[in-house]
Amino acid sequence: MRDLTKIKTLYVDDMGTIRNAFKKYFGELEFQSVEGALDGVEAWAKIKRANQSGTPFALILSDWNMPKLEGIDLLRMIRAHPDAGVHTARFIMIAGSDEKFRRAVESGADTVLSKPFTAHALRNKIEFIFRHDED
Repeated sequence: MRDLTKIKTLYVDDMGTIRNAFKKYFGELEFQSVEGALDGVEAWAKIKRANQSGTPFALILSDWNMPKLEGIDLLRMIRAHPDAGVHTARFIMIAGSDEKFRRAVESGADTVLSKPFTAHALRNKIEFIFRHDED
């Protein structure tokens, strides 16, 4: 399996406490290239910039419920994008109901994560979706 601490990662959540948890947990997991976004609009701009610079995000984690652009709409935009650097990014949806979990997977999420979560749960989800990748 590839060294997951080196993958370029973006987390998206409108709640400061959740963004702080992501920041803390990714620090504990020793991830080296992690960015945050306040909502789907900011995330989309960062995703496009990263792709244009030649260093696209390999992993995107997004809350479902956000102002301006919800996580499910961000996911659909990513999966519909013509550039492989965008549409092949692994995506973890943060959602709280079975119906949203089902819709997220049907829309192209690699997996889902429930709030509240721990660093251990986060690591397990990331390892799960990258399990067949090699360095």
